[in-house]
Amino acid sequence: TAVLFVLATNTIMKLSMIGEAGRWIAQDRQNGVLELILTTPMRVEEILEGQRLSLRQLYRLPFIVCGLMQIFFVTCCLIQVPGRNPFETFLLGGVVLGFSLWMMRIDFGAIGWVGMWHALSTTPINKTKSRTSGTILFIPWATFYVVMIFVAWLVRGNAVFFAVVIWPVLMVGIPLWFAKGAKARLLAEF
Repeated sequence: TAVLFVLATNTIMKLSMIGEAGRWIAQDRQNGVLELILTTPMRVEEILEGQRLSLRQLYRLPFIVCGLMQIFFVTCCLIQVPGRNPFETFLLGGVVLGFSLWMMRIDFGAIGWVGMWHALSTTPINKTKSRTSGTILFIPWATFYVVMIFVAWLVRGNAVFFAVVIWPVLMVGIPLWFAKGAKARLLAEF
């Protein structure tokens, strides 16, 4: 249950942030304000960094609260595990919690870059949100499930070891890959 709670709180925070990530740029683009901003002597990097800083400031407190909730909930669940070595239990819980917080941080950064890119490259703002959520939330999980089905078929047995190895690689690697591409396109084409 602790893992499900951690995943649920991460997903809720990410969906909230996806709603805001590209909204400012999309609205500025629709209102014509973006063209005015681009005529100022500010560099594109400074404009994008301003957008990222405002998003970071808006979600700093919810990010901290979400992280503290995860720490509290996982700790409470780990204390109640009977018959297990306490060191192993807390080590496993610490790894799950640490990875969850790291994944949340990476996804927040990726949501910023991908959301801004989709806001500039997509006309309706609803498509911006759906493309960003698909890129950051759906594609990593769908890829994980497809790979795990293949691995389970391939090894014809217990694929838990592969899941423990593959899950972090896909859940961090895919958003980082999309964020890197979005950042490069934003800096090159904005």
